[in-house]
Amino acid sequence: MVPATAGDWLYQRFLELIVYSSVWAAGGLFALTVFSSRVLGLGWSIQPALLVLFSCLFIYNLDHVIDTRVQRVPDRRAQEYFTRPAVLVLLVVSALLTGLMVGEAPLQAKIVFAGYTVTGLLYGLPLLPGRGGRWLRLKDIPLTKAWLVGLTVAGGVVCLPAAWAGRWPWPEMGTLGLFMGVFVVSNVHMFDVRDLASDREHRVATLPVVLGVRRAKLAVIALNLVMLAAVAWGWGGGLIRSHPEVILATAATVVYVLLVRVTTPRTHFGIFVDGCLYLPLMLLVLRDALL
Repeated sequence: MVPATAGDWLYQRFLELIVYSSVWAAGGLFALTVFSSRVLGLGWSIQPALLVLFSCLFIYNLDHVIDTRVQRVPDRRAQEYFTRPAVLVLLVVSALLTGLMVGEAPLQAKIVFAGYTVTGLLYGLPLLPGRGGRWLRLKDIPLTKAWLVGLTVAGGVVCLPAAWAGRWPWPEMGTLGLFMGVFVVSNVHMFDVRDLASDREHRVATLPVVLGVRRAKLAVIALNLVMLAAVAWGWGGGLIRSHPEVILATAATVVYVLLVRVTTPRTHFGIFVDGCLYLPLMLLVLRDALL
């Protein structure tokens, strides 16, 4: 009994310190930014990746704190977590670290940062007037929630390293941006499967709400296959270098899309679905080690 109790205690601390705090998700975006730097031929560029890490920590936690008051988290422990004073400390620290990194950034990187940050900050705020005196968030606009997040994140992780380096390899950026956009949008759509009941209750018209879970999953799989075909066409035409990591990461995306259910435990989404964000960089490092 003791090991099981100790294991449960460690698991709960992992959830609170790493998953609920969005450190795990923001770390995945850090990994995607480093991966982008390598694919774009910019080397192991860590500074823009750190800016993405700290800024996303702030944006994600701010959005979660707002959600506890606007759209309660169905997970009781997660809901309680975002009412703790420690979350305010995390917000302040991540904001300060973001400010320090912005101060180090060149002008072009500051412009890119401002673009994705403004969208991220406005995303969860009730700013738009709706019916019956209800104020709407950007993510309340039908079918925009996943696309707002996915395309904003993709723009940040692809464009920020290029802007920081002052180099814009457009063919590679276009292909990489297509992959990143679909990769992250797929992630967000599956979190919408997790949040189906809550989104229905609060009238947030996500893809699973509008189409149903089965059709939404088929649409996401089709999107991934179209993206992969377009990327493969670019490789076959010699327009850009091929990257097998894209194929394997897309395959992993299709697998988890097939596996997730509305009944899948919420923590599994945070651990495993967000864990796939690390996969492209892990595969790239493994390939470098073997070749």
